[in-house]
Amino acid sequence: MKLDNKIYKTILDNMYDGVYVLDKDKKIIFWNKAAEKITGYPEGEVLGALCSQSIFSNITSRNNQAYFGFFPVIRALSDGEIHEEELYLNHKDGRRIPVYSRAVPVKDKKGQISGAMEVFIDKSVQMSTLFKIAELEALTLIDPLTRAGNRKYTENIIGTRLNELERYKWPFGVLFIDFDDFKKINDIYTHDAGDKMLQTATKIMLSNCRLSDFVGRYGGDEFIVVVVNVDKVKLKLIANRFRILIERLRFKAGEQDIPITASIGAALAKIGDTKEELIRRADTLMYKSKLSGKNTVTTDYE
Repeated sequence: MKLDNKIYKTILDNMYDGVYVLDKDKKIIFWNKAAEKITGYPEGEVLGALCSQSIFSNITSRNNQAYFGFFPVIRALSDGEIHEEELYLNHKDGRRIPVYSRAVPVKDKKGQISGAMEVFIDKSVQMSTLFKIAELEALTLIDPLTRAGNRKYTENIIGTRLNELERYKWPFGVLFIDFDDFKKINDIYTHDAGDKMLQTATKIMLSNCRLSDFVGRYGGDEFIVVVVNVDKVKLKLIANRFRILIERLRFKAGEQDIPITASIGAALAKIGDTKEELIRRADTLMYKSKLSGKNTVTTDYE
C-alpha cells in the first residue's frame, strides 16, 4: 500500500485533525502536520515505525488503563470495522493529550484489508473549558470566606433531602448553628478577627461531620448542618457534639484567647415540610437556645 498522491497528502496536511495511516504490517506510512502538532512528534521520527513501537505504545483510556496494542486503529486493521473512542495520547514533552479517535479500515480493490487510517481530534481546549465551567459552578456554590457551602447550595441540599424523605422515607435533620456574641468579637477585636474565627470554626465543623452530611454558611455567623440517617436521639447527640467542639475551640486574637460558644436548634424533617418551613423551625429552636442562656441545644421533640 502506498500513498504517493500529492493531492491527497496536501488535503490531509491541511486538516486541523491528526491523521495517520498504517499498512497491513502495522507500520506508519503517513503522518500529517496536525498529528505532528498534536503529539509533538515530527514525521521523520514516526514514519516506518511499527505502531506498537511508536508513540502509541503507551496510549491510555480515560480511566488511565493501558491498551496493550488493542487501540482503535489496530482493531480496525484486525476486524475491518470502524472503531471510535475517547482516549489519551502521550505528547513528546510528557503531557497526556485527550483525543477523540475514529479508526477505519482501508481496503484494496478486492475488498481485502490493506491498512487502516485513524483520525484523532485534540480535545484539550474542550476539556479545559469543561474544567473552567466546573470551577465556575463551584464558585457559585461555595462560600468564599469559609469554604463551606453557601446559602444557595444549602437550600439545594435541603430540597434534595426532602425529596428523598418523600420518596424513600430516608430520615434527616437540620442543625441551625449561631455563634454566641459574635458581634462583640467583631466590635472588640475587628472584623478580621471575626472572619478568622469563622474560618477556624468552619474547619472544625467540616472535619468532624460525616461524609454523608453537609455544612453550609447560611449568612453572617449562621450555619446549617444537614445530617442524614438520624432519629431524634442521634440528631441531638450530633448537635451536642458540634456544640462541644465549638466550646472547646480557643481562638487567638493577638495574645488573647477568645472563648467561643454556639446556640443550636435541631429539627427533624417531616414529610410535607418545605425547605423554608424546616429552616424556619430550626431557626426558631436556635433562638430558644439563646433565650435559655446560650451554648445549648434545643429540639422540637423534647
